[in-house]
Amino acid sequence: SDCDLNHHMNNTYYPDMLCDFMPDMDGLRMSEMCLSFLSEAPLGQKVEVLHGVAGNVEETRHFFRTIREDGKTGVEAEMRFCEAHWQ
Repeated sequence: SDCDLNHHMNNTYYPDMLCDFMPDMDGLRMSEMCLSFLSEAPLGQKVEVLHGVAGNVEETRHFFRTIREDGKTGVEAEMRFCEAHWQ
């Protein structure tokens, strides 16, 4: 279910996969997400996930980039999180 008919990772799977690299999402709410798909991840190929963080008390931004085995960039993403205020 993670792959499309062309045996590439389905684009809808990326946000879930990238969130797995977050250290802790408790108490956070995603306020914005931007994904840029540069090259597809073929079935069976390993990808390296790079992760960086920037921000302040009100908002934290997480940046991701996947690198395929052949050195090509797969996806670049920015996810913005703010404190969750549940009522």
